[in-house]
Amino acid sequence: MQSRLRTLGAGVALAKVTHEVIVLEVSGGSDFVHQLLEEAILAAAPDVLRIEFRDADSPRGTLVSLPLIGEK
Repeated sequence: MQSRLRTLGAGVALAKVTHEVIVLEVSGGSDFVHQLLEEAILAAAPDVLRIEFRDADSPRGTLVSLPLIGEK
């Protein structure tokens, strides 16, 4: 899987694993890369409840600004 990710210009590191959640730090990731990772994880661990992706390329603590509900 790592070689396939490298050909897509992406990398992944395992940040946290429990029986409920798997957290991956992904660099150079796209929706396609996330989908590949999700499929591989669910094939190996179908009972996991949640998979989270963190952007390894952004600085820690960076906040993403979202529009307020009802704002036009």
